[in-house]
Amino acid sequence: MSQVSPDPQPQVQPVAPLSLDYATPPPPPVDLRTLAVRQRAAIFCLLAQVVLIAGQFALDYEPDALRTFHTWSWLAITLVADAFTFMLALSVYRTPAGVVGGILTLVPCLGLFILPVIIVDAARILRQHGIRVGLTGASLRDIPRTAREPVE
Repeated sequence: MSQVSPDPQPQVQPVAPLSLDYATPPPPPVDLRTLAVRQRAAIFCLLAQVVLIAGQFALDYEPDALRTFHTWSWLAITLVADAFTFMLALSVYRTPAGVVGGILTLVPCLGLFILPVIIVDAARILRQHGIRVGLTGASLRDIPRTAREPVE
């Protein structure tokens, strides 16, 4: 008869190192009402820009005064959209990424692609906090008031 000698050392499965939860910075506090207001303003600015782009094709043969009005309104909407996008990017991302996202919206055609990305990320944060987000953003009625906000 043959004897099988047992393994002198049992097989030990390697253990993954523990994550250092204390070393990762906590997520920044989120003011949901401010985030929702900035997101809604950015959505309306994006819609206004799309309408102005569509209107540009309709104004090919119109008088110069109407094209001048279109140009000035385009400039105003773009500046307001850039301001709200910059503030929204700072609310959604940490400061360096928010600054980069805000600066990228200043590039004329690139801003129309960066703005929806920031809006979707803001909607994701609002949904994580249990707030319904529709096509025009979150309703302010769904967001609980903080202690320092006056009741209307």
